Amino acid sequence: MKRSSPGPNIHHLAACVLYAPGLSLIAFFACVLLASIPQALTGGVEGGGVSIDAIFSGVVSLIALFILVTLWGLIPALLFGGVGCWLAERSLQARSWWAWGLAGCASAGAYVVVSLICRASAPAVGFLMAPWMFRAQIEPGSEGIFSAWDAMLAASVAGILTSGFLAGALYFRLCRGRWAPIGADKRM
Repeated sequence: MKRSSPGPNIHHLAACVLYAPGLSLIAFFACVLLASIPQALTGGVEGGGVSIDAIFSGVVSLIALFILVTLWGLIPALLFGGVGCWLAERSLQARSWWAWGLAGCASAGAYVVVSLICRASAPAVGFLMAPWMFRAQIEPGSEGIFSAWDAMLAASVAGILTSGFLAGALYFRLCRGRWAPIGADKRM
């Protein structure tokens, strides 16, 4: 007899929705740093040192960007994360953390695909839904969605998928203990 799920826990879902856009920014910067390591090793560092003012303005800019990305990404994270969580609650229940992470990654992947379709058909709506695609020159009637891919756009998508995985795993961790293991005796 299959046990029905009580539905997504709104408090835990809200916590994951708040973390997902910021996690995507952190994962984006990690992808960019990893991609720039070979260039830095072969090309070397040019110029002199870095001033304290440049470091301070970089940190302030990063904090502002983190807040902006988090606020702008709340609605898509709530919509796609909520649907993904609802579907995962109905099918996964007490599986392991990585299965929940994959469910979060699938939700983030659905967001990326819908964003690409919106950007190709209506650029203004696509920008409101996915500002991370501002670099893509995708116009209605262009030869294809994937003609505008570059390294920064690929890093953005990798960051979004990674944050979806982490948000799904975080949701599992927050809700741990809500369900009995599959096959457990529930007569107690």
